[in-house]
Amino acid sequence: MVATLNTPLATVPPPAPGSLRWPMAPVWMACCVGLGLLVGWAAVVTRAYAAPLLLFPLVVGCVLGGLLALAMRLLNVGHRPTIWGGAVTAGVLAVAAQHYFTFVQMHRQYARQPDRLVKLRLVAPERVPPSHFFPFLLWSAERGLPLGGWRAQGGWVWLAWSIDGLLVLLPTILLPAATAKLPYCDRCNRWYRTVRSGKWTPSLIAEWPDLTETCRADVADAVELSAPLATIQRYRLIACEGGCGPTGLILSGEDVRGRPAAQVLWLDAAGREQVVAVLDRSVQTSSASLSSTDNL
Repeated sequence: MVATLNTPLATVPPPAPGSLRWPMAPVWMACCVGLGLLVGWAAVVTRAYAAPLLLFPLVVGCVLGGLLALAMRLLNVGHRPTIWGGAVTAGVLAVAAQHYFTFVQMHRQYARQPDRLVKLRLVAPERVPPSHFFPFLLWSAERGLPLGGWRAQGGWVWLAWSIDGLLVLLPTILLPAATAKLPYCDRCNRWYRTVRSGKWTPSLIAEWPDLTETCRADVADAVELSAPLATIQRYRLIACEGGCGPTGLILSGEDVRGRPAAQVLWLDAAGREQVVAVLDRSVQTSSASLSSTDNL
């Protein structure tokens, strides 16, 4: 007799967060430094064409945060403090790089027009940018910063720069931090991926009609809930690349208020075999039903 999902599943706790990997940590930090400088330079180039207030720094931060999230997946960096440290470093460098590359760009423009620079030094020396970076920042703040129809000066410029920097930093940190919440296997040092997914069909409902109640009552320690499920619509199996960690069964649907909700049930090898067997039978049942309908 084949066991159905009405019987208790063999469950385990969810996978622990990734641990520190010294060979990969310097590579990750170097990648963050490079991406921060690259995005800072690209922002300076793009700003010459369009730079909407408030929206532009958010876009810069989203681009950098997206690149960092992609890099941490490709490099398989799972240690969360390492991820956050690299994201903060990249964000700070992207903000500072925008000011530095603006400084370099302005000096290059004057270097291509030496006659203009000589005239400015004679007629309006206050318009000549300093040759060092930090005095250049003070000089830029004193000159002012156009903000719509108003020109900020002095301390207002520093405030505007601070807000701009925060708007870059927020998505830069939040996107990798959100990605870091995904399951990671500390044995094979790989992120979890989807190995199987599909709809929660009537045949699956028949196999395990009291799924949500079973999860809450029997294996509460191995279940992660965003909200209690009233209806189940889809399932997804996730596992690490090496298959050495627990397998996650993600069930998504709606809660009692009709809002999207999900729960994750973590299975050991026996539990995974039990679930896969039921899923396979469900596929066979659905195929048989379709064949019977076609014959009719």
